[in-house]
Amino acid sequence: MFWWDTWLEEEPLVHHYNNITSLNNIRVSQFLVKGHWNESMVRRHAPPLLVPKILNTAIHYQENAPNKAMWKLNDNGIFSCS
Repeated sequence: MFWWDTWLEEEPLVHHYNNITSLNNIRVSQFLVKGHWNESMVRRHAPPLLVPKILNTAIHYQENAPNKAMWKLNDNGIFSCS
C-alpha cells in the first residue's frame, strides 16, 4: 500500500502526512504507468517534500506478479505482527 507499507523510508508515508484515513488503501502500482512513476499523480497525492524522493526511487514493477510479504528485524529481536 502506498501510504501504509514501508517501501520508501524506515517508516510508512502516512507518518509524514496527517490527512490520510485508514480507508485509503491505494497501491504503489496505481502510481505507475508502464513501470515508471506517474509524476502528476505523485505530485497530486504525496506530501511536497517527499515528491522528489519518490520520483527518484526505482520501482522494479512486474505486472501480474504476486506481491511478496517482507519483514524487517525489530531492534529488540522480538517478533511482532504490527
